[in-house]
Amino acid sequence: MKSLALILSLAAFSSSATAASLPEVERPDFSDSSGVVTSLDSMIGHLEAAAEDGPSSWQVGRALGNCKEVRRTVAQWPGVGAYEARGAERLWEECKSTYDAVR
Repeated sequence: MKSLALILSLAAFSSSATAASLPEVERPDFSDSSGVVTSLDSMIGHLEAAAEDGPSSWQVGRALGNCKEVRRTVAQWPGVGAYEARGAERLWEECKSTYDAVR
């Protein structure tokens, strides 16, 4: 009976682990703000899908909030003439770091 309980708990763990599996996201060309925003949108989309597919972990919520904030910030820079590739790269890396923690 204990073996059956162990097998069932391992099966439940493996299915929850695959539910949060996110695809790799390539680094964008940081000299192009629209490419950075597109990359952020991709990560946000994958995180939103992961949140809908199963029980949302605190890591998914944290990554989603962080990436949405980064996207909002980076997307407004070109409009005010403040886009800077190194700053966008640093913020993108922050988003990617929390995204990778979910993967």
